[in-house]
Formats: sequence, C-alpha cells, structure tokens
Amino acid sequence: MGKLREVILLSALVALPSVSSAVDIKVSEDVTLSLGAWLKVWGGYLDKGITPDLRLDPTNTQRSYNVNLVYPAWWFMGKAYDKVDFALIWIAPGLVDNKNNALGKEMRLIDGFINFNLADEFKITAGQFRAPYTRLHITNEATYVTETGPIYRGFAQGIAVSPVYRDKGVALWGNIAGGMFQYRLGLFDGLYNKGDVVNGQNIVKDNLAYTVRVQFSPTMLGFSPETDYVLSETYLGQKDVLTVGAGYTAQKWETATNSKTAKMWTVDFQFEKKFGDIVPNLGAGYVETKDFLPASSVPADRTDCSQYQKCKLAYAEGQILYDQKVGAGKPGLGLRWEYQKPEGNPGSGIKLNRYQVWLNYYLNGHAAKVMVGADVVDPSQGSTRTNATIAAQVIF
Repeated sequence: MGKLREVILLSALVALPSVSSAVDIKVSEDVTLSLGAWLKVWGGYLDKGITPDLRLDPTNTQRSYNVNLVYPAWWFMGKAYDKVDFALIWIAPGLVDNKNNALGKEMRLIDGFINFNLADEFKITAGQFRAPYTRLHITNEATYVTETGPIYRGFAQGIAVSPVYRDKGVALWGNIAGGMFQYRLGLFDGLYNKGDVVNGQNIVKDNLAYTVRVQFSPTMLGFSPETDYVLSETYLGQKDVLTVGAGYTAQKWETATNSKTAKMWTVDFQFEKKFGDIVPNLGAGYVETKDFLPASSVPADRTDCSQYQKCKLAYAEGQILYDQKVGAGKPGLGLRWEYQKPEGNPGSGIKLNRYQVWLNYYLNGHAAKVMVGADVVDPSQGSTRTNATIAAQVIF
C-alpha cells in the first residue's frame, strides 16, 4: 500500500496543467505584491546507514521506503516606492525537509529581507537571507540538475545553518559594467554567538562574520551576465552563461579556553550554452575550511564537515538538455560528483565520494517537472550505499 500511495501522489502532480506565474496584486500606486508557492514530493528507497538528507549514519540499520514533502513553501514578494524590494518566505509546519533535517512543528520563516535597489551598481539587502559566499549558497534549490542536491550543506558554518545557507545580516552588492562583474560584501551574525553551544563548547563572546564574493562573466564573448542575487544551476537554454566566482568568509570564535578565526574560501564556475536543440551545462567548484571550532570527539564514520577543524570539498555537476518536447515535456540527463575530506579532529573523518545520475523531465521549465535518479555514496571506510528517488516539483 505504501508504494501505491507514492505512485498516486506523484502521478497527481504530474497530471497538473502547465503552471502559471505567481499571483500579482496591486496594493496601491506605489506597492505591488506577488504571491507564490513551491511544492516538492519525494518518494524512494534509502539504503541502510544513510540518513534522509543522504549523510552516513551507521545507527540506521534498516533499509526504508519513504514519501516526503520537501520545501513546501509560500511567499510574499513585492516592490515598494520604485527602489525597494521585499520578501517573506515560509516553510510549512510539521514536515521533514530532507535538505535541512527536522523543521519542528511550527511554521518557519526562512527568508525575510528588504532590498534597497539604489542603482544597478549599488544595492543593499538587510534581514535574513542567503549569505553570499559560495555559488551553492546563492543557488536556487528549485533549479538543481540533480534533485537531491549537494551534500555540501554543512559548509554553511560561519553563517547560520538553520535555515540552511541563511543568516541575519546586511549585504552590499551590485553589478558593474552591465554585469560583467558582480561584487558582494556582507556582515552577518554568524555561527558563533555568545551563549550558544557549538560542537559541545560554550561561546563566550560575540563576533560578526564577514563575507566577500566576486564574479566575472565575459559578456564581450556573447555570454549573458548573471545579475540577480539568487542564481540558477541551469537556465534551461534561456540564456548562455559563463561565470567564474571566488569567495571568502571568516568569523572569530572564543571559548573560555581557546579562540581562533574560522575561515572558508572557494572558487567556482558555471557554464551553459545552447547549440541548436542541445543545451550542455557544467558547473564545478572547490571549498576549503580551516580553524573551525571542532567537536571534542567525532566518530570515525562521520563525514559531517561542520564538526571538524578542517575540511575540503570538490564538486562537479552538469546536464544535457534536449530543448524540444518529447511527449509533454523536455528531457534532460543530470549528473553530479562530490568529494569530501574532513580532518583535524580526535576522531578523524573519512573521505567520501558521491555520485548522482538523474533523468529530468521538464513539463514547464522548473515550474513543473518530474525527476528520477540514483545516489551512490562511497566512503573510504565501510560499504557503498545506493539510494533511489522519484520526485516532482510544482511552483506558481
């Protein structure tokens, strides 16, 4: 009966008509409001030794079949007085989000910010929003080419991990030369706040985290600039993109017995170009952390970088999209590889390779799509785990 319920739920979403854009409301001459919603359904098989967010967990000794609602969200976005944008985005209560573990039983605000659009070269965003560091931090999860996404989530350290990739702060950012260059500078509360307990240790003093990110797009070669704050992993052939980015973030942490400055740096790039009916997409990046507050002891089978003093991660992802309808939608093949190496703790972490293969079927771009894929998690110690997922997404 459980498997039948999965098929019914997913088939119901597939049968929905083409999804229109969000509902727009004119509040006054100076204020407009946009209402929208986002729903994902996952059904699939989890191998033993794997958590729902695809981390290693040897205490999970049973294989399982699950149906989950992932990121059921709704939002208000709007524009006020010509130069001001704003947004409020909530996740539904009482659900489990596989990209951020348990959300609890209350409705949670994941984004709430005001953007002062003073000029294309000079914008100020304040509130709770995506901290600008790696490209993965500022990529819309709805545009992933592999639906279960990166295992990268733990690197939101130094900028709050709950909600994932978000923090409370302020960022100055803008586009120069029509978007050939983009810069982002930010100050945030960070992970290490006075009174908090991080990795079993008490933080005794507040220090802000700061972030820096720059991007370059060779628009002189005919590529389109990425000028928005939130980026896409694939634009599905709507524009040709070549972007090279680099980022750095740091925050000092202080306990009663020790203090250091946690640091992260990254380089990444994204490429997409339409050739007739074929749209190849490729992205890659490298992330390194150093001097984070480590846990006093970490089991040797844990690969969660958030508990380690140092960690290294490399990734590559891509998709081949056939930009013509085959039946009701356009097919694409999505791939992802990740490598993770945590180190520098009493219980040294193990290296991890992860591989994903996905068949994507775009009924109406990212607004309505169905995805079927497999994840292979291959640790340097222990056995390889294989998981399978079928998913559907609707946005309006």
